[in-house]
Amino acid sequence: MYNIDSDLRVQEYLDLVIRLTNKHYAEHYPTLRAPTVYIEKGRKYHRVVSDYDYGHRSVHAFIGVDGKLYKAAGWKAPVKDARYDLNTDMQILEQRFDPYGGYLYKR
Repeated sequence: MYNIDSDLRVQEYLDLVIRLTNKHYAEHYPTLRAPTVYIEKGRKYHRVVSDYDYGHRSVHAFIGVDGKLYKAAGWKAPVKDARYDLNTDMQILEQRFDPYGGYLYKR
């Protein structure tokens, strides 16, 4: 169902989220630890989860099997329209990224 290229893109996106989130926390909240970010694989979507020290987890985004990136509508599902494509939009994602998911809103 998933191919090697899409798995590499998902890992590249996860690495980007971790790196930029850690950088943001180091610059703006040096006394706090950045959340742990990881992927939960599903049949149709990967769930990108942020896990905070105080026991709170939230969905950062969803990634479809086709490499499309979606804003989370809730814990279990993404919004209807894809926001980015991991195959073509990685540079745009790096420029617009913020650790709270604001870049996933429609402009």
